[in-house]
This record gives sequence, structure tokens and C-alpha cells, in this order.
Amino acid sequence: MDGCSVADHKLSKDSPSSKLLYNKEVQQYKQRVQRYYGDIQSLPRIAEADMIRYMRNVSQTHGNEFDQTSGLYELYQFAFRYKDQLAEDLVVEPSLARDFQRLQEMMK
Repeated sequence: MDGCSVADHKLSKDSPSSKLLYNKEVQQYKQRVQRYYGDIQSLPRIAEADMIRYMRNVSQTHGNEFDQTSGLYELYQFAFRYKDQLAEDLVVEPSLARDFQRLQEMMK
């Protein structure tokens, strides 16, 4: 789990033995994770129309496999759990605010 964390963990004599034993491997995993997300970030952006087309296709292909009520409940739980962070991000990133506004319009 520490291999995916962006925070640096300071080891001491009181650190759990597992952290002491696997510290070297954790550093290697951190580098891999950082490289992975760096590679993703460097990929070209996907056009919104392409994403909408893809999601429509997925929805049509697997539409009978989803439980919409359960999915909406999961989405609600996520939004509620991270509501403060989401509100901050909406202020900082104008495109997110625009997307959120579109989502609200779709839900009317």
C-alpha cells in the first residue's frame, strides 16, 4: 500500500517490522507507480465526443448487466464522502464546474 502513496514515510526504530523489511521494495514500487501515472498523463487527451461515443457503446453492450439503483447509490456515497474536495475542485477548475453544471441539467 505504501508503494502507491505519494507521501514519504520516515522510518524509525519504532516502525513496524514489515515497513523496515520492505522499505527497499516500496521505493521501487513508488518509482513504478510514478512512472505509470506519468505515462498516462503524457497520453493525448481523448476528445469528449469520442468518450461519449465509447460510453454509449459500453452502455448498449452491457446495459442489461448494470443495476442502476446500486450504481447511483455508490455514486452518491462517493460524492458524499468527498463532497468538500469536490466543492474545492469545482472552484479551482472551471471545466469541472461546467461538467458539473451539465450533470445537474441532465438530472432535471
